[in-house]
Amino acid sequence: IAVREYMPGDNPRRIHWKLSQRYEQLWVREAPPSVSRSVLLLLETGVQEESLLPEPAVAEAMAVALLSISRTLCKLEIPHAVAWQDQRKGEFKLIEIKNQQDHDGLTVEILSSGCTVDEYACFQYYKQQETCPYSRYIYVSPVIPPGTELMAPRLTVLLAEKEPTRRDTGSHVIPFTPETLSDVLACAE
Repeated sequence: IAVREYMPGDNPRRIHWKLSQRYEQLWVREAPPSVSRSVLLLLETGVQEESLLPEPAVAEAMAVALLSISRTLCKLEIPHAVAWQDQRKGEFKLIEIKNQQDHDGLTVEILSSGCTVDEYACFQYYKQQETCPYSRYIYVSPVIPPGTELMAPRLTVLLAEKEPTRRDTGSHVIPFTPETLSDVLACAE
């Protein structure tokens, strides 16, 4: 159980009375980790070599896959977050999605973010920003993301390729093409 000093506005029901009595000041129980921190959807918009850049149809299928999963989580009322490197603006984005309205605002940003050669993967940008880990990661990418080995038990990769290849990462890898995307998404729902 996590506790912290009482701050004005804290719910009195969260006061830890025994601890407060012992230290002669008010302490409150911290709320358990938020459900919004349970799922992170990552969209890979940068690859390390030009030869790995996805064709436009594949890049669009990746965006559609990510947005479809986010929409499904919204319908199920599961708060989540979406992260990607906006290549056109040169900035990492991590947006909390709590409802359909949040999701709707995401569509234009995702579709206009671009895909290009970048020395860092989306996960590497995320690790620089990370404040609290998520319990589950869904990574939409044209390549197996580098540096994700440590999160393998909690990682599912939707791998966008014409001819899927698979490296052993300890994670669940689901290959798809623009043509098979609807079948993959139907299974995921």
